[in-house]
Amino acid sequence: KLVATAWSRMDHPEIALVPAPPLPATVELPTHQVFPAGDGLPEITPRPRVLHEIAPSAAAARYSREQRDALAEHVRTRVVFQRGFQPGGQDVPPPWATRPSFTPADWGTLAHGWFAAWGFRGEPSDTAVRGYLEHEWGADDPDVRLWLQAVSRGMQGRRGSLWELVTDPASRLFFEYPLLGIGGADDDLLLTGRVDLLVARKEGLIVVDFKAGEKSPTSLDDLVEGASLRTYGPQLDSYRGALERLGHRVLQTSLWFVRTGAQVSW
Repeated sequence: KLVATAWSRMDHPEIALVPAPPLPATVELPTHQVFPAGDGLPEITPRPRVLHEIAPSAAAARYSREQRDALAEHVRTRVVFQRGFQPGGQDVPPPWATRPSFTPADWGTLAHGWFAAWGFRGEPSDTAVRGYLEHEWGADDPDVRLWLQAVSRGMQGRRGSLWELVTDPASRLFFEYPLLGIGGADDDLLLTGRVDLLVARKEGLIVVDFKAGEKSPTSLDDLVEGASLRTYGPQLDSYRGALERLGHRVLQTSLWFVRTGAQVSW
């Protein structure tokens, strides 16, 4: 009536005003049915999505013992089928005596940082390693420097498919690559961490995880135990799954045991 009066500038008594019924004090909304009944569509019960944040290195804790055993055997079969095992050489242990307070993780951190600074380009010379230690850690240490050089030359000497990969000019190397993704069998894990080395090729990605601990596989017979596949299998599987969910094509995942130069890829 208000619109008609404003438009015609005349009163319109024929238009009756009927008061609307009052609204109820409370309105109950459906809690589960999304689609109206009778339209042939299924009812949907929305559930809150709960994500559990973990580091990929802790992924094995989400598996039962039987699942870890089965995955380890599956990985071993893939390694054998793909010829993805490269045996290592003589172990190069770190100088524990001169740095008794260092943990295995400390030595791993030193090695990872040096690989990123070196980039597997050129020789691991005294000058290069000293420059890394002074820049990154504030001081040179001859024993640590000699160990990093020995590890690097051991990896050079063993070569293998990973060495060919990281020294190929067509490869782009991303060290300590930050990862945030969804994983787990039920997509219920929020994976947060860093990939030691992500190698980007035109055809896809290769995930490399460095291992600087004492354990290293010596043959296919001790691959499951020597490469700790019950632990590292779930870890690299979580990397692969998270990257694939982000739309990347993952060509390969690899373990590189830097003290011996052994390589395990699948």
